[in-house]
Amino acid sequence: MIEKITLEDFGPKEAKMSMDIGFSKLNVVAGLNGSGKTILFKSAWFMGFTLELYKTMLMLKLPKIDELFHKEASVVFDMTFTTKEKISGAIMISDKDSAIFEYSCSIEEGNIATFNINVLDLEKFKVSDIENIQYNSKDARTFSQYEKYLNIKRRLGFDKLTSLEDISEFKDLFQIYDMLWFEQVKGKIDLHEKSNGQRGRISQVMEIWDSVFESSSGGTDTHLPQASDFVFKDSMIYINNDEIQMKKLSDYDMGTQSMIMMTFLAG
Repeated sequence: MIEKITLEDFGPKEAKMSMDIGFSKLNVVAGLNGSGKTILFKSAWFMGFTLELYKTMLMLKLPKIDELFHKEASVVFDMTFTTKEKISGAIMISDKDSAIFEYSCSIEEGNIATFNINVLDLEKFKVSDIENIQYNSKDARTFSQYEKYLNIKRRLGFDKLTSLEDISEFKDLFQIYDMLWFEQVKGKIDLHEKSNGQRGRISQVMEIWDSVFESSSGGTDTHLPQASDFVFKDSMIYINNDEIQMKKLSDYDMGTQSMIMMTFLAG
């Protein structure tokens, strides 16, 4: 699990930062606009994603892992930070006591200069649960944007994204973390549709949603849909009740869309 991240003189030339913070299962980051929250989130996401990539390469016993990893990590970095940002500096992550792994990466003007992954306990590293750090921008928190993503992907002839090469086809349209977030949303909706609503994580959250909905509104507030009326179909969520027949969730206001997406489908 990633439990520590350090940024050293990291960021665009005009706004570099240094920090050393610990991570847990739930983290709340507060700060003024422009204080560096987004760069922190992107950095943590990038390091977590590429560490998982390295672990996969290691488990598959691929030849020339370091060379291949540098190439793949550079592609991910280019799709994580915009070319305008021209990031420089260093990022380091590790488990809590640096007992299993240490991973550092130095960046020069938007390009990966060096990286070092030091696996201190190979067996624990292989079986450890590398935390799936999630990040999605404000442009990827509504079902209307999710629907737009699905439509573009279908028009370009993609059913599934199976490689970084597939993802790079969309680099001028979406950031990589937003695309992977949308794929996660799609996967959970499809899984719930295939299970025919059998009890699972989304079902459990739906029950909590209805409980909160009823207790906060006395059962009279009609602005928020009840989860019991949700219909999962064709990778989308519809609302079906006596007053509104099969209204797409993407047709609701953005606040409701965001609340439902971040409640049902995060984690």
